[in-house]
Amino acid sequence: MQNKTAGTLMALATLWVSANLLADVTFESRDSHATEFMQDSTITAQVTALLAGDRLTRRGHIQVESERNGVVWLTGTARSQEGVDQAGAIARATEGVRLVHNDVVVLAQD
Repeated sequence: MQNKTAGTLMALATLWVSANLLADVTFESRDSHATEFMQDSTITAQVTALLAGDRLTRRGHIQVESERNGVVWLTGTARSQEGVDQAGAIARATEGVRLVHNDVVVLAQD
């Protein structure tokens, strides 16, 4: 009888420890995804604000998206090649940005 009780207690303790370890990993994973999302949205907001405040880029229609690990995508239009280049330079100079994909094109003038 004592062996059954000891075995049952050992099995329950093992299950409890395993469940707690799994819960810790799940919470850490969820927290890291939330942190990445916050960093990405912060980068997007910073680049967007800087583009809106720059004389060469504010008159265009440039959209900013950021991905995990500081990758920024710029799309849309600028009024000149200088504006396209400036948008890329602004994004690259923003804290947290590691790589910029600049797909902004010059708006055709009528």
